[in-house]
Amino acid sequence: MDGLISGLTAGLTTETEDEAAESDDSSESGGDTTEVVKKTVITVTDKEQQYKVRIRVLEARRLKQGEVIHPVVRVIMGEQKKQTDVIPAQNDPVFDNAIFMIEQHCFLKELLAENISFQVHDSLKPRSAALIGSHKVELQTVYDQPKHVLKRKWLVLGDPKDTLGTVKGFLKISVAILLPGQKFVKEKSADDVVEDTESNMIIPAGVQLHDSVFWLRVFKAEDLPPAIPKGILEKQKKARKKGEIFTLANKATMDPKLIYQFAGKKLSTDVMKVTDHPEWYEELRIGVKFPTLAEKLKISIIDWNGPELPDPVGTCIKNLSEICLPGCAGFMPSFGPTYMCLYGAPRELNSLPEDYDELNRGQGSGVAYHGRVLVEFGAYLGKKPEKTKVDIPSKEFMKLLPFMRRRKYILAVVLFSCSMIYEYDDPVKIDISIGNYGNSLDPLSSPMPSSTANGHAAFDGNAYYYLPWADQKECLLVASDWEDISFRLGAANMIHKLIHRIEQDLDEIQHLQAAQAPIPDIAAVLIPLLNYIHEYCSKPLPVVDPEQCIGNNLDLQLYKLRSRELRRLSEHAFNLMEYSTDVTKTVQATTLILEDINKLLVEPQNSIPDVFVWMISEGKRVAYYRIPTHQVFFFDNDDQNGKFCGKMQSIFLKFPGREGETGSLCNTIAGQLRFKMWMGLESDFKKWEDMHPEAEIVYYAETYENQLEDGKKWIELPATADRPSFSDTDGNLLLPKANFKQPSSWNFHGDWSVNPDEKIDADAGLTEYMQCVYENEMKDVSNIWRPATLYYTDTTDCETDDKVNLKAPVGWEWSGEWTASLNRAVDEYGWEYSESAESMEVSSYPVSKYYHKFRRRMWQRSRTRVMDSSKISEIKAKLVDKDGWEYAASFKSVFHDIEQKFDKSRRRRWQRELKPASDDAHPVFFFEMPQADATIVKEFPKIYVNYNKSHTYQLRAYIYQARDLLPADLDGFSDPYAQVVCMNQSKSTQSIESTLWPIWDETLVLDEIPMHGEHSEILSCPPQICVEIYDKNLIGMPVFLGRLITKPIIKLDPNDGRTAILKWYRLVNGGKFAGTLLASFELFLKDDNDLPFISSDDGEICRVPTGIRPVVENTRVEILLWGLRGVKNFKNSPVISPFVEIEFNGKIIQSAKMEDNSKLPNFKKSVYSLELPLPKESIYAPPITLKVREERNYGRRPVIGHHVEKSITKFRCSTPAVTDATSGDVIVDMSSSTTASSKSGKKVKMVFESGLDWWCKYYASVGEHDKCADYLTRGLPCVTVYDCELENVPEFEGLNDFLHTFQLQKQVKDEDEEDVKCGELQCNFKIYPLPDDTKSEDIPMVFSKLPSSCVKSCIVRIYLVCASNLAAKDDDGFSDPYVIMSCGSKQIIDRDNYTAKTLNPTFGAMFQMKVKIPFEKNLKISLMDWDDLEPDDLIGETIIDLEHRLYSCHRALCGLPQQYYLSGISTWRDTERPSDILSSYCYQHGLEHPFYTESTSSLTIGDAVYYLSDYEGVRLDTTNFGPVDERLALHVLNTFPLVHEHVETRTLYSPLQPGKSQGKLRMWLDIFPSSVGLPGIPLDLTPRLPRNYECRVVILNTRDVEVTDEGLAKMGACLQSVAKNVPLSGLCVNKGPNMGDIYVKGWIDGINESQKTDVHFRALDGEGMFNWRFVFGFNYVAYNKKILHEEQDSDDEDETTVVEVPPQLIIEVWDDDTLQFNDCIGRIEMNLLQFPVAAKEPEDCSLLQLPGSPTKKGPAPSINLFRQTMAKGWYPVYSSSAFVSSKPKLTGKVEMLIEIITAPAALAKPAGRGRDPPNLNPELKPPSRPEGQLDTAASFLRTIKFFFKKYGTRAMAMRLGATVLTLFGTFGFTSLPGSLIDAAMEKMGLST
Repeated sequence: MDGLISGLTAGLTTETEDEAAESDDSSESGGDTTEVVKKTVITVTDKEQQYKVRIRVLEARRLKQGEVIHPVVRVIMGEQKKQTDVIPAQNDPVFDNAIFMIEQHCFLKELLAENISFQVHDSLKPRSAALIGSHKVELQTVYDQPKHVLKRKWLVLGDPKDTLGTVKGFLKISVAILLPGQKFVKEKSADDVVEDTESNMIIPAGVQLHDSVFWLRVFKAEDLPPAIPKGILEKQKKARKKGEIFTLANKATMDPKLIYQFAGKKLSTDVMKVTDHPEWYEELRIGVKFPTLAEKLKISIIDWNGPELPDPVGTCIKNLSEICLPGCAGFMPSFGPTYMCLYGAPRELNSLPEDYDELNRGQGSGVAYHGRVLVEFGAYLGKKPEKTKVDIPSKEFMKLLPFMRRRKYILAVVLFSCSMIYEYDDPVKIDISIGNYGNSLDPLSSPMPSSTANGHAAFDGNAYYYLPWADQKECLLVASDWEDISFRLGAANMIHKLIHRIEQDLDEIQHLQAAQAPIPDIAAVLIPLLNYIHEYCSKPLPVVDPEQCIGNNLDLQLYKLRSRELRRLSEHAFNLMEYSTDVTKTVQATTLILEDINKLLVEPQNSIPDVFVWMISEGKRVAYYRIPTHQVFFFDNDDQNGKFCGKMQSIFLKFPGREGETGSLCNTIAGQLRFKMWMGLESDFKKWEDMHPEAEIVYYAETYENQLEDGKKWIELPATADRPSFSDTDGNLLLPKANFKQPSSWNFHGDWSVNPDEKIDADAGLTEYMQCVYENEMKDVSNIWRPATLYYTDTTDCETDDKVNLKAPVGWEWSGEWTASLNRAVDEYGWEYSESAESMEVSSYPVSKYYHKFRRRMWQRSRTRVMDSSKISEIKAKLVDKDGWEYAASFKSVFHDIEQKFDKSRRRRWQRELKPASDDAHPVFFFEMPQADATIVKEFPKIYVNYNKSHTYQLRAYIYQARDLLPADLDGFSDPYAQVVCMNQSKSTQSIESTLWPIWDETLVLDEIPMHGEHSEILSCPPQICVEIYDKNLIGMPVFLGRLITKPIIKLDPNDGRTAILKWYRLVNGGKFAGTLLASFELFLKDDNDLPFISSDDGEICRVPTGIRPVVENTRVEILLWGLRGVKNFKNSPVISPFVEIEFNGKIIQSAKMEDNSKLPNFKKSVYSLELPLPKESIYAPPITLKVREERNYGRRPVIGHHVEKSITKFRCSTPAVTDATSGDVIVDMSSSTTASSKSGKKVKMVFESGLDWWCKYYASVGEHDKCADYLTRGLPCVTVYDCELENVPEFEGLNDFLHTFQLQKQVKDEDEEDVKCGELQCNFKIYPLPDDTKSEDIPMVFSKLPSSCVKSCIVRIYLVCASNLAAKDDDGFSDPYVIMSCGSKQIIDRDNYTAKTLNPTFGAMFQMKVKIPFEKNLKISLMDWDDLEPDDLIGETIIDLEHRLYSCHRALCGLPQQYYLSGISTWRDTERPSDILSSYCYQHGLEHPFYTESTSSLTIGDAVYYLSDYEGVRLDTTNFGPVDERLALHVLNTFPLVHEHVETRTLYSPLQPGKSQGKLRMWLDIFPSSVGLPGIPLDLTPRLPRNYECRVVILNTRDVEVTDEGLAKMGACLQSVAKNVPLSGLCVNKGPNMGDIYVKGWIDGINESQKTDVHFRALDGEGMFNWRFVFGFNYVAYNKKILHEEQDSDDEDETTVVEVPPQLIIEVWDDDTLQFNDCIGRIEMNLLQFPVAAKEPEDCSLLQLPGSPTKKGPAPSINLFRQTMAKGWYPVYSSSAFVSSKPKLTGKVEMLIEIITAPAALAKPAGRGRDPPNLNPELKPPSRPEGQLDTAASFLRTIKFFFKKYGTRAMAMRLGATVLTLFGTFGFTSLPGSLIDAAMEKMGLST
């Protein structure tokens, strides 16, 4: 919000301290802005103790709002530094588990003198620009807090460099000081609204917060729910104890009061008495500091009960970030005027209020509409208000009226199916409402046709219940009146649609990337997506129509913001589409576009309430779903249409309140509803009707005729019956046919007719069904159990035949015997007990008590369908009553079509159709029906959508396996089974015992699933498939493990060639990961089609068909358990003797115990194996679970740590070759590989490498040939330089060929721990198939020849070459890097040898340390930034696993060179000779031992023969070569995949910026096991040191220098005129030769010191004489051909930077001016390595001397002055324009003597500068030029001498005499009297 503050606070003055004090004194409660801490006297102990400082970082807010940042928090205390994880793309990040514990052993006084620095950084930016804000907390302040805990405080972040004191954000932290022996008490989380207060902030000095006022105007409210009458709570509690349902008959009206909470402050309106539509018209003002920490604006309404505790009614919370925008283009908080909707608990008082009290307080998702309140909100900068509550002026009322304009809307819903219903014994119905419209349970609400008829749910035969709706689908309508906010909803829908498309395509792209699809395939999806974004974002957003509605300021600001951002994103997408070439980066950029669009999604001013779908049972709301209105809102513009407007959708109902959110029912689905919903203007209702072309919408007047059985005949109901003869479906209303009067605008069509209810039998579509009956018994007077009055009843408590006489329905046969259900809370015989039959459903017990009088047990028997469903329907149609009657045991029972012997009630439905009389007929109308009590009720017509035909589908669920399931049993396993649900059917797999990785391999077929609608509609919105995983229990209910929701593949044609592909689905339990399921789902259109055949095993279990199921093969798994590393203490006790459990594919292998982890952390027995069938494709293979346990007291075997390896691809290998029975050796075919290797050997001419260093070899290897001298021309071998880590080189397999490191994690993380890592497990797996034609025992083991697992002592040499592109850690953009190396407890700190001011340091150093593996296995190399005063900063670090390199078969110990040398820069330095290494390699890999010939010029390994001549050519010098056999062995080794002599490039990383490179480090390691022998002499990597040279330049003379001064040269011009016979009138034109004061200046490039000669004054025609010596000293590196010099830091005089520059000598000729700036006449730059050849005479000197200039003989030659050492002659100088001109201009010539000598030679032949002593080598005499610089006479004589010499003595004498006579004549004429002169001039015609 920096830009916003700076813009809004311009011109504001800061209040004085007195004013601040006054404002603080007058502030409201809780409004203190600073943290006041009382200082206490500290008692300092007299000894040092161990103190702990516990630091927790919770969250941050307002960090660079408007920018995309990746924040990370850095905590610094003294020398210790900690940091949180990086939170990507968050301006308000929440840091989970960011807890740090810092221990310090010191005096308490020293501890309290410390402070903690909290720094928030942007991890994407370089360090110099990464800091967002910081805050320092003194530990003294923490110590002074209660219990020494600074709890959940907000730190105001600032920047010390910001002179304006701008707030950079807020950071919430907790800090505790733990004294010795003190334990930390866990924090309790508090309400954000309570913590987000100014009194909870700590503001540092220098940071300014400004006064502001946040005001809320409260106008009125409506639709508030009824109040809770006094005494109602006791009545409800009593009813609950009795198991009764309590309903409130008299609705009470509340006394509402509105409460406004913000920034920890609270204000309230007046109390309005006895009303549900209060009108306040008050303005509430809260003064806060700006920018404010608070984020949540809370508005709630309570029912005021006087001094009693007020009852919450409803709450609305708005985030401040939704209604304001920071930055220069932002706006201050603004909201309304508009209605704000309130939500809370169910409005009906049929449950205890405390059950839903949290919902009314805004905690959790509200489950019911609780009214609306009309408010307006805003803010401005200014002083705190004097009055916090004022009345709104009456003139503001008129401005409010346009915002209250209403329009008529219709909400229409067609219900298709309701399944997955939780078990309910009572009838249920579906209710739709929006606001309080359509609320069927509220008597104050106007009745609407918003509810279905009550119906009994039918059991699906497996797990759930469903409502048996047939082809006639009920349509519900709700009419309502709301403001026209279509412009808001349309904009939200457009953004929703754009986001939905981007998410779909990005998901597809992610699948393609995961499948490693070709780039063109990914681009085929990506390019159309970018084009869609470009075009869609260019579309205009809907604007306010002033004739229908009016917008407010927030509407205007959001329109500007969204339009601006969408235009920007449109251009960005276009640029990506046109110019981007990297697909991966383009996908990342598209993801960022999606994030930006998501920020525009929120619509804070949606004044139309959400739509609520309720399931109601016995007048109680039992389940709900909340649908945002914009999703179903209708627009003529398809882009603005709601996502589900008029479209089929499926939802899962939830249980309300705490139980449904986080309680015992949070994982239980209350029901699944499939429906179409539409909402729009009443004038657009015709368009809703047009959306059903395949069906007919009909309106009926409807009533039911009811009769009872009296003896053997049916009679009308008597007047005393509990329902009338003609009634509604529930029997509550009197509805005789005669009382239905024709409504206005509607006409009756036809007469009354009987239309029976269409029903679906409970077993419809099923092939198997479990029939259940209850056997009921009661105690008689003698306490003996006797059959009850209703001996046998069905699941609906209706009497039925006993289990012996019960017959199977038509088309079914019994397939089993009757068995008692024991999987319930029953005794061993299946009985459950209760006090009575009525209380059985409320409470039952598995044991009999003396007061129990009733018991029952459930009998179950399966039956199987033996007829087609169509034939069964035909038979039943003949048995159905022809008069349309349906029968039941009672009117409360379930009705059926065929009369049964226990039926006592019957009814039939009468209907009369209605049709509109005109096009403008209102769709919602009613009949006024008189009742028996003389009241009149409104009865609405029944609206149905009749489908002429339904389609039947068959679902095939291929359930193969699951993995990573949750353990539910005490043994750590589960007995899982899968349950598949689709529509009104469900089926389950078999249960697999004791596993978390079950393999079911089953196909579940859900047959004859009815669906209505067009096929295209089914394709666009297929039914959702729900798969649930349960743990089966022999006693008790199953335990829920996880669930997934997905959609099937739709196949309308049985011959559809698409094959179902098994896919891993993510299981969820309570929103958390609960495992994965490998499955696939196909939905076939059945109807009359012949579907593909499915085979089954023994007619019971259908396996997954071949072609879909994975192909398995018999596989061997070898397990190498090597050891444990770095295992932490478990429960404060060390881990001594751990062992490992390996769980794979349901099998468990337990390792032997380790003897003592502290002495040797390796296992004695290392190799294990098992054989089992595994899928060929690794994607279908189960994971490997590793558990480290330890046996402890009392038989405990706790899990110390565990690791799950989900992919086994990297462990797969080829099957080992079968051993030969005769020899027992492994047969390996070496012909192909060795032949190719031998032929690929290069013949190299070898010479001795004298005069070269290792850096020549390095530079030759990296291609910098100018620095390697003649290394390459000598034919010497190079070193391999890898641009990555050695383990990342593909041919070395990550160096994990022998061992893999698996990170162990704790199962439960302690509160004070930073992470869950608890150690490492070193092991490996080899997985390979076993051939069918070979016995497994004949196949050798891969892990057969293992090295010793004892402790190995090694010498490790670390060679550091150089680093590049390091991260800058200093403000000047550089770092001062040095190296720290640590391995275990050993550490090498090279801080003294830091390199100043560089990002590309050259180390050239070798470090050596002795380590013991495995105790010291991880070598960490850290590059630090040296700082003088502050703690050194970590630049980056890299970690190398020494153990992996030690045991790798690629032998990553010491790289193999290309040639075997005994000395020199490539000398052999390994502990073993090449022949020994070759012999060991052959043994390890099962090859024959190498055999050398007598001449040792060839060797044989098996069938492969190697010749030395194939690798070595003609050798000029063999003095440093090793023996022939060793050289040949080395050449053979280089053909194998072993590590060669190399330099690896390691990327440096920093924990502060994880994943981001901090630079590169080039280095290599040599590891020498001490048991083998001593290592060779280490290589010398000392950086090339410069050599001191001295360059002596003697400036002798200059010629032809262009000088421009005139001065006394005018006399020369006169003489020149005489010499050329020019008249005196040309004296002013011909000036003759110029003269100048010239000197020569020179310096070596890069060295700031320059030298110059003395000045040759008045040098005519640039002829100067000097005899002056320049002496330049410099440091020169011959290999690099560069001069090194140090540059001093401009900020720090003690800091210098070493710079390399080419050796350049620069000579310049200057013109010395006294009053003006000196002028450079010419210069020459001469490279000392390509020095121009001097000219012997000045006439021969020209620009053609410059090296490379074209001459007749070719390019001009040059010399190397370092070799020739001396040059003398003439050199040209040219004008500075020569740098830009193609034709440089010659401006002079300089005669010089240049000499290059070494420093020792310079001491032997001394020479001084200029002509200073010692003036030797050579001696320079003063030039023969006039001594007096201002001697005019001498200068004049020199001028005369010059012209006599140039034009000749005779000619100059004659012309000079004529000139003298002319001058005397002129002077004589001018000396005559003036009158004579005037007369003479008049005669000559001249004027005076």
